[in-house]
Amino acid sequence: MDSMERLWALSSLWAAAREVYPYFDRLETDWDQAYREYIPRLLEAEDGLPGWLMLCSFLRLLNDGHSTVILPKALREGNGVTPFRLTHVGDRFLITEAAEKSLLLREAQAIDGVSMAELVWQLDRYKYTADGHPYRGHLESWLPVLLPGRDHVLETDGGEVPFAFPD
Repeated sequence: MDSMERLWALSSLWAAAREVYPYFDRLETDWDQAYREYIPRLLEAEDGLPGWLMLCSFLRLLNDGHSTVILPKALREGNGVTPFRLTHVGDRFLITEAAEKSLLLREAQAIDGVSMAELVWQLDRYKYTADGHPYRGHLESWLPVLLPGRDHVLETDGGEVPFAFPD
């Protein structure tokens, strides 16, 4: 997506929200001012993932779980897919699906030394999270976007487990 396509996308998001979003009075951000501030940033952004992430962060300003930008599949899965499923229970992330059965119901504590809380904070810049609780599947689907490369280390309450994002 080139700079003009990004500008069109930003303008379309701004206008659509202006038309249908009912809670502007509850926002901490002036929507029109945010739009003006994002224009030069978006025009300077690199093509590909950086531009898309900028659009995600713009729409995230609405603080609304129903308003989101869905990244193209090629970008979402550019590094591969997460080989496990996480379920957020209280303040913990439990592994509820994995090919490696010994991981089941282990607590995921960090990936590559980055705590799960920090990963959720990174996700929250682009996708709505409810008080630090990402919607089911959002964290796993965004891990290949948030973590560069394919080879990683999952830190669990049972020890460290290397993993790769398979295609």
